[in-house]
Amino acid sequence: MKVIDLTHTISEAMPVYPGSEKPKLTTVNTYSKDGFKETLIQIYSHVGTHMDPPAHIFANQKTLDQFSPEQFIGKALVIDCRDLKEGQSITIDKINGLTSNLVTLL
Repeated sequence: MKVIDLTHTISEAMPVYPGSEKPKLTTVNTYSKDGFKETLIQIYSHVGTHMDPPAHIFANQKTLDQFSPEQFIGKALVIDCRDLKEGQSITIDKINGLTSNLVTLL
């Protein structure tokens, strides 16, 4: 079975939730000045690939660290929508007959 990692690399160009600011990566230490490199990362929680736990919208509910990692691995169906334009609907024709595209998502 094919495995697909859906995570995004953290960068200033990564996708963000509409209206959220893009990440800011600021070099605060350098090899030449400090002998090591360190980067300050400023990022909102709705940037790139993320999951919202129940605690995101409900008080006193579970946060992501309270779930086992196995709960986030499973089978999925990949639907190739590269030919669609932004805003176009995914129709049933795209879904029919795609059972051979089952993958495991991480």
